[in-house]
Amino acid sequence: MNAPPETGRERPDRPWHYATAVLLILAGIAFALVFGDYGITWDEGVQSAYGELVLDYFASGGRDTRCNEYFNLFYYGPLFESAVASVYRAVGGWKYEIRHAAIGLAALLTLAAVWRFGRLFDLAPVPFFAVLALLMMPRFVGHAFNNSKDIPFACGFAWAMVGIGRLLTRRGWSWSDVLLCGVGIGLALSVRVGAFMLLALLAGGVVVSVLIRQDERRAWRERWIDRTVKLAAIVAVGWSIMVLPWPWAHANPFARPLAALAEMSCFTFAYTTYFAGELVRSDQLPRYYLPTYLGIVTPLVVSILAALGCVVALRHGMARSRSPQTIPSLLVLLWLVGPVAYVVATRPNVYDGIRHFLFVLPAIALLCGAGAAWILGRLGRRPRRVAVGLLLLALAVPLRDLVSLHPYQSSYFNVLVGGVRKAWRQYDTDYWASSYREAMQWILREARNRPGEETVVIVACSDANRPCAEYYLRAGGDDDGPVPRITMHCVWEGTERLPARAHYYVAMLRYGKAAAFFPDWPIVHRVARRGAVFSVIKRNPASVEQRED
Repeated sequence: MNAPPETGRERPDRPWHYATAVLLILAGIAFALVFGDYGITWDEGVQSAYGELVLDYFASGGRDTRCNEYFNLFYYGPLFESAVASVYRAVGGWKYEIRHAAIGLAALLTLAAVWRFGRLFDLAPVPFFAVLALLMMPRFVGHAFNNSKDIPFACGFAWAMVGIGRLLTRRGWSWSDVLLCGVGIGLALSVRVGAFMLLALLAGGVVVSVLIRQDERRAWRERWIDRTVKLAAIVAVGWSIMVLPWPWAHANPFARPLAALAEMSCFTFAYTTYFAGELVRSDQLPRYYLPTYLGIVTPLVVSILAALGCVVALRHGMARSRSPQTIPSLLVLLWLVGPVAYVVATRPNVYDGIRHFLFVLPAIALLCGAGAAWILGRLGRRPRRVAVGLLLLALAVPLRDLVSLHPYQSSYFNVLVGGVRKAWRQYDTDYWASSYREAMQWILREARNRPGEETVVIVACSDANRPCAEYYLRAGGDDDGPVPRITMHCVWEGTERLPARAHYYVAMLRYGKAAAFFPDWPIVHRVARRGAVFSVIKRNPASVEQRED
């Protein structure tokens, strides 16, 4: 007797579920082992200070309003920053280690959201390959420990999409799904008000489901009051989670979030960014900036499989297919295409590569999983096993970059631009100066070799990078032994007063700062990976001569 066709729920799903569980567990173990290796970015000093000021606001009963005057950070929701600040204040130390662990946890929860959304496809290979694809994106891993804005935002965004997907793929809108959707939207809004686009995605998903599914059209006709109430509940839950921890919004809970959205949509401060070998203002970048960046920082195999997933989704949509995969695939397609199309159409002020768009990487991973599942679904049992092995090998190719670039995976570029070995001369890499940690540890080791000498004087590029450097100088580095006497001065434009005598100059490569000061000093150390240089250390030749004398 012939075996029944392996379709739908009759497929042998259990091995895929076990494999996905193992993958998530391994990811958790790996994240726990490496989160302490990442340096402090130049945004983390102000971000953590904002979270602390928000705690002071609540501790004072709303009288201490310094958080509403702190740079422009009051335009951002503070939930994640203040929650993390409450932990390290309670612990009494380990400030940045706790921050990095918390951000890593948000990244792991993003992987869990990808797994949960992938299950909506009702094809067991989709969640496995989607989780694997996201893990094999060095840009995601590189930001997963010291980017406290974009990783938590991606986490909230992904879970909101899980809630939206559950609403639109099930026959009835349960209150548990409504709550999940509202909480996810609220968590994303509590980091960036740009999460209002989730409401547009929800509306677009409703329209798509009504056009494709006859039972949805009937449900809206017969239960439109119930559906409208539940949509209002989603907005109410999301808005409440956004406003309650946000001191600046307390003065006007409705107008101020919209004002923040308007400000973030036309951010007035422009940065100079290095794109395709040219220095360009961030408000004058070409329309193809974001699509190009996504193309050159996403592993090539992931991009190819995701493109196949896009084609499959479009075919489902054009045919108005009743397949269980139709709604999830179209929804994840909107998740990717909507934000990218907005950037192409409006040319907003963007910078730092894809940092502000990390939330679309889960969508790319899910489309990759859909593309892989489509391939496997068209093969017999034996060819399918071979194809699974080939797909695993192909998707694991970036593992080499994940290891060799560690902990600077956020500098990854794919083979389309020659990898990071060539791309670092045409694009920004360590734009946040997290490599200062490694630079300071090198200086500490050198200073320990000169016991009894005068205080070591370091000049570092940018006062914003001071926390990146001083934290590890105070910690004493990774080596045992006495901590040398060290003082630090920061310089940026050249108008700052430099110390009469300095021993070292530390600079990132961004904005040409490595060559901007002390041009006659030799470079004695480079923080580099795979041929790409992230920061340099120059030494005063006079201090060397004096030591030799």
